[in-house]
Amino acid sequence: MNRYHINPATGEVGLCKASKGNCPFGGAENHYYSKALARQAYEEKMAPQSFSGKSSVPEVDAETEKTIPIVEVQLSQLSFGEEAILAADVRKEGGGAALLKEGVELTPDFAQRLRNIGINSVWLRKNGVAPSDEPLLPEELNQRVKAIMDSCVQGLEESAVAKLSEKDFQQVKAAAQEVSQRLASHPEWVRRLENLSSADSYSYAHSLRVTTLGLMLGQKVLARDGWTDGSGHNRHDHLQERLTDLGTGLLLHDIGKAGLPRELLDKEGKLTPQEFAKIKTHTTLGSAMLSETSISARSLDIVRDHHEKWDGTGYGGKKGVDIPQFARIAAIADVYDALTGARPYKEGIPMGAGVRAIVEGANSHFDPRLVRHFVDLVSFTAPQPQEA
Repeated sequence: MNRYHINPATGEVGLCKASKGNCPFGGAENHYYSKALARQAYEEKMAPQSFSGKSSVPEVDAETEKTIPIVEVQLSQLSFGEEAILAADVRKEGGGAALLKEGVELTPDFAQRLRNIGINSVWLRKNGVAPSDEPLLPEELNQRVKAIMDSCVQGLEESAVAKLSEKDFQQVKAAAQEVSQRLASHPEWVRRLENLSSADSYSYAHSLRVTTLGLMLGQKVLARDGWTDGSGHNRHDHLQERLTDLGTGLLLHDIGKAGLPRELLDKEGKLTPQEFAKIKTHTTLGSAMLSETSISARSLDIVRDHHEKWDGTGYGGKKGVDIPQFARIAAIADVYDALTGARPYKEGIPMGAGVRAIVEGANSHFDPRLVRHFVDLVSFTAPQPQEA
């Protein structure tokens, strides 16, 4: 009888080909006699739970509407010359009740008591740290990618069959590879997420921001969890190839909107049910536009499925881990930018409020494990303390 296991890192279900007791994903407690039972078990394990501790949602100053950066500080290096306010509950490793609550001032006595029981670092608010005003991506790269995307849209609008050419596709793929390599070689850029809005036209700016944020999230997920091959083995190789596919799909995630009327896309205010139904076709339109290119299945997953929801209420009704992982990553980046990105007729909401909206959508709209990775990612909004 077939047995199916769950990769606890990614939530992917695979047919177990290992001999009994030798599966890298655990023993009988992680094996099931059908894919459906395995998926159900994973979703139950990922049931709603708090996002306290390290994955604290960035706060927003009520007066300036700016994100209050938070930093992880080693208790052995902490100076008490200024106010030290906890940015997250302090708990023992493994969970349990909060020893100190978020918002409490950390005193020297509290710090020593924490060190005595083996807690060596805490997360603090850093009101005095100013965010960098340096663009997240170099302007030369920004303009080059914009020219490539503009050329793709123009080609689709002028094409009688509305198909993206292989030449244009290869340019998009090369741009995605360069963006992912730049981000991988500059991990400190994650601290400048507040500068993602520095691009001109909304459609292009949205695609670039979704690509940048999605790649950052994808890099974190792949570096920590790896990926599962067709034999059910967890692997950490060929990561750049997968990130290029992720970036390509992210850059093209809304390409289907090139086939919709401009007045519909630019409409201010609420759409009618008929208009919304038309907007929803952009995922299938995009897939059709890419049908004559060499796009990978992983990239195409993003274009087709980035509006699916974890609870099955998205465009196509896919649910949970049946939604491809890259599409689940894209959903978080897409919604976050739609909330925080400024449009010609509407200001975006503050970063902290956008992160909170993503957290509140865990288990309904978004994969809860990916939400935890996302919150870890965007918590780094300030320079980190230097090693002694």
